[in-house]
Amino acid sequence: MSALAFIPQAEPFFFRGRDVGCLLVHGFTASPQEMLSLGQHLAAQGYTVYGPRLAHHGTTAEDMTRTHWQDWYYTVLDGYHLLRQQCQEVVVIGLSMGGSLSLLLAAEQPITALVTMEAPIDLTDWRMNYARTIARVYPYIPKQGFDPAQKLNARYAVQPVHAIAELRDMLVELRPRLPKITAPALIIHSLADEMIPLTNFDTIYREIGATHKEKFLLQHSGHLVTEDVEQALLFKKVTEFVQQRTRPRSFFSRWVKRISSVQS
Repeated sequence: MSALAFIPQAEPFFFRGRDVGCLLVHGFTASPQEMLSLGQHLAAQGYTVYGPRLAHHGTTAEDMTRTHWQDWYYTVLDGYHLLRQQCQEVVVIGLSMGGSLSLLLAAEQPITALVTMEAPIDLTDWRMNYARTIARVYPYIPKQGFDPAQKLNARYAVQPVHAIAELRDMLVELRPRLPKITAPALIIHSLADEMIPLTNFDTIYREIGATHKEKFLLQHSGHLVTEDVEQALLFKKVTEFVQQRTRPRSFFSRWVKRISSVQS
């Protein structure tokens, strides 16, 4: 039997802080590594932070040939329930497909606030409609410009075509659920993102049902905004939003909550 292990640095992360929890959801074929810097930043502000590893990510690309989008969603749902047990409020923050999964969670669960970054909602590449047929002949598509020596290399070097079909199915399920999202939302996109068209950003903002929703545009970052040139600006905006949309708690209220949990 071959060894079973994560790609180095693809492990999930958890930082224990106060009773506001932040669930950080990574993107397609990637790993928690791309959310770690943001997680460390939020943890330094005192938040409890969890960055799960989505099912069939961070191992081998072959794992994703048997994945279903529901597997990814249940990973996020597990993370939500874990933080609900630890915290009084949960803010969900997702990048790329992780943003789409965060939208789906927000449509189904009572979260405190939502942040999406470069999230797809309607990918218009016609080939996605035939992905399952294509996967029988070409199961993988190499990623252009992938360099295993790069800093963020805890990701797959190829796109599993079967998983692309699952992503399309998930987006089809998500789109009609957008009006159900009522949690305060911050929708972030970069004008320099060549992967996800800006129309997705506009559609999400327009169709979610939240009364309080904000747009925030970056100017120079690529798709991986959490690790690009405007990282400091992005982190500042996300932190301010989380601070504004969650309730500050006194030391006394946190102490009472902990005593109550011990007695129960």
